[in-house]
Amino acid sequence: MKRRIFQANKTSRQIIYGRLVLVALVIVVLLFWRGVWYLWQKSNLAQVNLIASESHLKQLEERKKMLGNKLKKLETPRGIEEEIRTNFSVVKPGEKVINIVDPNKATTTATTTPLVRHWWQIF
Repeated sequence: MKRRIFQANKTSRQIIYGRLVLVALVIVVLLFWRGVWYLWQKSNLAQVNLIASESHLKQLEERKKMLGNKLKKLETPRGIEEEIRTNFSVVKPGEKVINIVDPNKATTTATTTPLVRHWWQIF
């Protein structure tokens, strides 16, 4: 009877340590590893997207603040006048325009020669 129990243990060890079972276990481990790898990649991608989104949000908040300041400025008559003068180059009636020319700056006209020459121009 003891011999049969020992033989049963021996056959169960052969099954457990058999090559087919080891190959099956390796395949299961590789499948789990593949799933973990994809989750890790998705986690990294989510982290990168989070950082990019936070940066974009910060830029949008700064722009919102700038546009709010510009809007407050446009609520005053002086701000409206300044914006109109900046965008449309207009003057009030009675104002005169003065052009200041730098005397040290010489005006030169550049002569341009074509880069491509025809074959008869070479000789």
